[in-house]
Parts: sequence; C-alpha cells; structure tokens
Amino acid sequence: MNNDNNQSSAYSVTITNNKISRISKTPEDEELLGIEWAISEVKDSLKFNGKADGTYGLTNSVELNEFIEFLNEKVGNECIKDLPAIDS
Repeated sequence: MNNDNNQSSAYSVTITNNKISRISKTPEDEELLGIEWAISEVKDSLKFNGKADGTYGLTNSVELNEFIEFLNEKVGNECIKDLPAIDS
C-alpha cells in the first residue's frame, strides 16, 4: 500500500470479486459509515454468497490499513495482492 501519513484523509475502497480494485481519497464532507460498518458488510456478504463486493467509506488512513488487514485475514492474500495506487 502507498505510504500516506495524512490520517485526516477519507478513503473509498472498492472490492470486486474478492479483490480490492480501487482505493481513492474522498471529499472530507462526504458522509462515511466507517470501518465497523465496512467490516460488518463484508462479513455478511461473505456469509451469504462467499464474495466481498462493494464500495466502503473509511474515515482515515488508520481505518484504511485496518480494513486491508481484515480483508487479508478473511478473504486471503489474493484480495490485497497488487493493491492499486490511491486515486486523489
């Protein structure tokens, strides 16, 4: 993952077929539901159909790193292999 020291930036993470396909910074005024919601949604999706798909809003780089670690544990290394660059 890119090394980003700006913890105040918010991020949008898109997962397609159990793989992170896009990470982008989002406007600070965009409403984000945060990591607890993102993890809950991914767990539910994996439980019901075995796939993690969707776009999730994270409030800062700490949450982004935690979410990536969670995905690595739940889905496996293929989910985070060749992470895309963060779009500004």
